[in-house]
Amino acid sequence: MNKNLRFMVEGAITLALTAVLNSIVIFKMPRGGSVSLAGYVPILLFGLRWGLKPGIVIGLMYGILDSFVDSYVIHPIQYLLDYFSAMASAPAARNSLMTFKISSSCTT
Repeated sequence: MNKNLRFMVEGAITLALTAVLNSIVIFKMPRGGSVSLAGYVPILLFGLRWGLKPGIVIGLMYGILDSFVDSYVIHPIQYLLDYFSAMASAPAARNSLMTFKISSSCTT
């Protein structure tokens, strides 16, 4: 299968799965925000599989999708921080996880 096609299909499945998991709300806060079951795990796994740049792209795409579905905005800077930078930073944890994996395997 073509790599670009695989990326697009896995990205679409990741976005859909993240939207479904974020809709399972455990607790909704009174001034916006909620605690969900495992909301950003698919984006994290996508970032682990495809790398940092594709993970950031999918995180930004989910930020746009989430801002259309359920947005609570008081200030424009809060909008950028809540919906774009937070979603795009989830795949950045890839570097931390990969460092932990390498360092833990070297100590044993």
